Amino acid sequence: MWQLAQRSKELWHGLADREGPWEAVEWQRTGSLLLASNSEEAGKLEAQAECLKAAGVQAEMISASAVAKLEPSLSIPAEGGGMLVENDAQINGRNSAFLLLNICRVLAQDAGGEFDCKFGEGVTGLEMDGDGGVVGVTTSAGRRITATRAVVIAGGAWSSDFLAQQLKDNRWKGVIAPRMGQLLALTPPTDMPALTRGVMEMSYSKHYQEVGRKSAEGSPADESAPDITFTATTSASGELLLGSSRQFSGFESSAGLETTAAILKRAAEFMPSLSASAAAVSTLLAGGSPEEWSDGLVRTGPRPWAATGLPFVGPIPGHPRLYIAAGHEGSGLTLAPVTAEIIEGYISNGGTNVAGAEALAPEFLLK
Repeated sequence: MWQLAQRSKELWHGLADREGPWEAVEWQRTGSLLLASNSEEAGKLEAQAECLKAAGVQAEMISASAVAKLEPSLSIPAEGGGMLVENDAQINGRNSAFLLLNICRVLAQDAGGEFDCKFGEGVTGLEMDGDGGVVGVTTSAGRRITATRAVVIAGGAWSSDFLAQQLKDNRWKGVIAPRMGQLLALTPPTDMPALTRGVMEMSYSKHYQEVGRKSAEGSPADESAPDITFTATTSASGELLLGSSRQFSGFESSAGLETTAAILKRAAEFMPSLSASAAAVSTLLAGGSPEEWSDGLVRTGPRPWAATGLPFVGPIPGHPRLYIAAGHEGSGLTLAPVTAEIIEGYISNGGTNVAGAEALAPEFLLK
């Protein structure tokens, strides 16, 4: 995945540079810090840093005191440490989505065609020929849209169950599922030193190492409570973005203040300046007045978790002209350009030369 992430970063860099200005997507070369809270985590983090360096990523293991010097708002135990990746960058997800839509419109116009987004009009079915090849789709508006070259299923957490139903192939049932989560956006406390890098605790990375967590029924392992891991970054506009929670609760929102309080409590363990904010939310919960919290915004939605631990990107076996690009969970924004490059290669050339793409092929992942 590191190869793909590096390639995608190159593509993002090119898109932002070509379409500009970079400010439109809030491109920030902030660097990142992955934090270890104890000696055991520090040892694992050091091994991870070596793996990244072997993959061509500039990663450096630093001490807890060096972490505090780089980011004075952070506090971790002396036996901990951090992995510093100075070349990491971040962008604004919403702004970047609009940029990609605009690029699609421009490319279509340049080719003498038209790019038409039918927001609010969901696909309800696939139309296939006698050989299983996809020839079009039907929509909730009763429209039939012909596929002259391809259909790409990019429906996030809804993708695999849709395919299971349409293709009558239970191998797809539940292999991509919603994992609901929260992200908080708030004004940094006035006494908090500015956070200049993207930071997260080491356990955050475990979410990209969980492979095959499926029950016999094909659904993710049950989690009655959200899993909370600390992440923090500062947007270009100065908002403090805090995360995060993950919970297998179907498509039910996990936007309760209990989850918000848990995120703030965990964040305060790494950023002491947030202690007052965490205490204020806990007080509201204890008083039964959760609706009174107004110190920040809560963003919530379903991340498309993949049972294989990897997204599905490529052609769907046995069904010519049908492709999938789904299951990226929290890496969708990072991997969006390289995902498009892989799919374009399959459609235009019958294959892809993107290094590492073969590991994401449905033919390989569904075995």
